[in-house]
Amino acid sequence: MSYPLGGMAVQNNDIGSAVIFGAVFDDAVFLGLAVSTTYPAGTVLGRVTASGKLSPSVVGAGDGTETPVAMLATDVITAAVLVDINIRVLIEGQVRLSKLIIAPAAVGVVTAAQKDQLRDFGIVALQTTELSKLDNQA
Repeated sequence: MSYPLGGMAVQNNDIGSAVIFGAVFDDAVFLGLAVSTTYPAGTVLGRVTASGKLSPSVVGAGDGTETPVAMLATDVITAAVLVDINIRVLIEGQVRLSKLIIAPAAVGVVTAAQKDQLRDFGIVALQTTELSKLDNQA
């Protein structure tokens, strides 16, 4: 986010991670929902029942992805065609609630039921105040 300040622009760069503590990762196969798309760290994933692959969790989807089971700890960029991508996903640990993304809601908008579902899979979403998340405002 950029803020004008007396003829100069101040750029705040958020360097805070979605992961807080106790991260456990596992290999998974990711199938994106759209081509040439960046799925940011913090995107919550559900498992597609038919294929067993992970895809962005979508509330009310009905294909298995409505149940959150993992989270992207780093950005994932899909190719120009939808293909499987081998990735490492967070399957357990404490994460920042404000960084979670569950479609179609906005970033950080997670219901109590979704938090409970994440907790069932070992992912604890916590409300935090990160004091060191912004780098130098140069």
